[in-house]
Amino acid sequence: MKGKLLWILGVAAAVTFSFGLAACNAGDEKGEAPDAAKADWTVERVFAQAKESGYTGTEQELGAMLAAHELADLGTENGGEHRAHVFPEWTVILAPACNSIGISFRQCTLCREAEWEFSPATSHSYGEPRVIKQPTCSEKGLALLTCANCGATFEQELKEGDHVFEAGWSYDVSSHFHRATCGHDEVSERTPHTFQGGLCTVCGMPSGTYLVPVAYTGIAMYFGENITPWEYLHNGVDFIAEVGAEVVATAAGVVTNLGGDMLIIAHANGVESHYRCIEIDPALKVGDSVLQGQKIGTVAAAPNYESDVPHLCFELTFDKQPEDPLPYLGIES
Repeated sequence: MKGKLLWILGVAAAVTFSFGLAACNAGDEKGEAPDAAKADWTVERVFAQAKESGYTGTEQELGAMLAAHELADLGTENGGEHRAHVFPEWTVILAPACNSIGISFRQCTLCREAEWEFSPATSHSYGEPRVIKQPTCSEKGLALLTCANCGATFEQELKEGDHVFEAGWSYDVSSHFHRATCGHDEVSERTPHTFQGGLCTVCGMPSGTYLVPVAYTGIAMYFGENITPWEYLHNGVDFIAEVGAEVVATAAGVVTNLGGDMLIIAHANGVESHYRCIEIDPALKVGDSVLQGQKIGTVAAAPNYESDVPHLCFELTFDKQPEDPLPYLGIES
């Protein structure tokens, strides 16, 4: 009988120990029931924590989400018993997105005590920017980016672009380059000429192949000098020469204009030579091809509108822009 009693007491002690292991740990170290104010989870308290974590919705919106999961008001129902919490998997109330934090909860199946988890918002996922204002070399542009997840838009400023340059070559005495087409006084790819067969291999400018168009004894007026009484800058060079001295084409080309005492010949690569104050060869007409050194007229008699000394006014233009012809003729200014 004594042995049987000891067996019964041992079983009772084991059951009590097992219950103790399952006891809820919501109380303090003395086993007292937790403070209800600490255990309660109201919508207001959940909203306060969510807001601290970055939630941007309203308390009413959060309350509606909680109510959809039957969580309108959370507290404890442990009835004073202290048992271990039994939590299921987390339930997602609000999934994290690029414009919102995530909110998840899990609730003890024994006492309805709840735990909360607030996940940070994810990053926006922008696609390729859509340019709504192209940048120029003087103004910034604007592009619009749209998030593929939430549709949020973001404006991105585009830095000023580079100057826009012409495709063809322009050149001066020493080099060739591309002029800016955007209205700015800029050039690109300026490099020295490389000559072969009398022409630059890049831009086609003749190298020292322009002939002095007349046998001259001096220069009456240089390029860029002021002409009175009209007060404008001289676009050519006045070669002093005898009346009737032969005037020749400085290079091969086509006659594009003639009349009075003026004749114009177009050459390759946008170059033109102008001859003024001459008696034009009567056999020439617009459209005629002339060879380098071919006679096109003679020096006219003075006086004329620039000087009372007989001379040939000679001009060279490159893409309609006049330049000092002397360097092209191999004459020092």
